[in-house]
Amino acid sequence: MNTGTSAELDFIKNARIKVINLAALLGGSVSFLFSILNVLNKNYLLACINVSTLLLLLGLLYCNFRQSFLKGPAIIMVLISAVLCLNGVLYNNNMEFYVLLVVGLGLVLFDNLRIILMILFFNSILFLVSNKLAPHTVIEQATENRRFINLLIWLVLLLSCLYTFKKQSLTYLASLEKANENLKASNQAKEKLFSIVAHDMRSPLNSLSTTLELLDNAYITPEKFKQLSGLLANQTKHLNENMEVLLKWAHSQLKGIEVHPRHINLVTHIAEIVSLLKPLMEFKHISIYFSTAEPVMVFADPEHVKLVLRNLLTNAIKFSHPNGNIDIIINKGSGKQIWVQVKDYGMGIAPEVLPGIFSTSVLPSAPGTQNEKGIGLGLQLIKEFITRNGGVILVKSKPGEGSTFSFSLPASDQQAFLL
Repeated sequence: MNTGTSAELDFIKNARIKVINLAALLGGSVSFLFSILNVLNKNYLLACINVSTLLLLLGLLYCNFRQSFLKGPAIIMVLISAVLCLNGVLYNNNMEFYVLLVVGLGLVLFDNLRIILMILFFNSILFLVSNKLAPHTVIEQATENRRFINLLIWLVLLLSCLYTFKKQSLTYLASLEKANENLKASNQAKEKLFSIVAHDMRSPLNSLSTTLELLDNAYITPEKFKQLSGLLANQTKHLNENMEVLLKWAHSQLKGIEVHPRHINLVTHIAEIVSLLKPLMEFKHISIYFSTAEPVMVFADPEHVKLVLRNLLTNAIKFSHPNGNIDIIINKGSGKQIWVQVKDYGMGIAPEVLPGIFSTSVLPSAPGTQNEKGIGLGLQLIKEFITRNGGVILVKSKPGEGSTFSFSLPASDQQAFLL
């Protein structure tokens, strides 16, 4: 079926080749079977005609194999029609109807209008002449059963070719629709990214640039600049975090997510991320409660785990009210998965937003309790990283009561090994 198909050819060309191959294989099988039966019945002339048809059909396969899709197949199709009509004229066995199948294959295979018209004209003449001559030139009249069987085989071949071409065409249309959906999603993501670069990332840079320019021109005093430095540092920190998420997302889109799992101590990584986010917690007077002290080993990519923890904890801080609390709970369980919960008691998530929270499209990021900005890519990355590392992520949330994000990672079989 795939003889002559190639990744370098377009879908339609490959579909046409497969249809021709199917017709050649089915028709060749029937010709081979009939040639044996006719030899056994000592009808050697008809057997020779069957063998000639078989060889010509194999020639079509050879042309496809050599990727010769014009002159060779056109000549072979004309010869096949001539042999089929000769069969019908000599035995009056309805074999001239197979010429119509050849015409259909010509319409499928060729794009050249001149060749199509030539095949159509030549085969029409052959069919009409042989159909009229057959009752008068017959040398051995075929039985009614044989004539019926020949018509039945012709119908099966015709329907098989039409079904195969229709199926491949539907597959092509489905792939086009999927490509259009992916293109639409990609365009939406690009529009969102341009919006991020134009607004969410440009604003902190403009604030920093303007403040430094005012200081350089002595429009503000060093004391006033010192007062503003905390705000600028906070904006710069958010800019850096957003840029890191954006770059990670872009890298995952271009090259895919590469996973390099290792045996790591989850408690150590949580403590490291909590320490890293301590200035952000102090700015909003947020307390994080995490009491697990003994090692909890998982088998995952350490960089992915850090990004997941950093994003979930950053979001928990972002949507927590000042002086709020965040709980980190590890559940070892009895299975092969370690579960981690990050629970806050802040704004929560609206019910209409919750089902699409891990959507592959770029969603608008809600502002935090102190109008903190985000870029709407963090949760998408988290979902991809957790899934690629063999885990799952769940979320429960109610507006005004907070959110709980739970994710799992494969438990390590080296519990005594520490990183």
